[in-house]
Amino acid sequence: LAAGVTCFRYSPVTGSARAPYCMIGNCYECLVEIVGHGSVQSCLVEAVEGMRVRMMPGSAPRTTHAAD
Repeated sequence: LAAGVTCFRYSPVTGSARAPYCMIGNCYECLVEIVGHGSVQSCLVEAVEGMRVRMMPGSAPRTTHAAD
């Protein structure tokens, strides 16, 4: 959050951007993948230099296609 990242995942239902909510590890809205450690609740992990963090697989925004 301090780096300006506000979208941690996208809703699988609506495709809307989601961000951390409770900041105490209860809601799982902040779930990310830390390379080498798997999925973690980012609000419970202190960032360190060199840490590689990415969105969880399958959390990309939904795309819509125009009808032909």
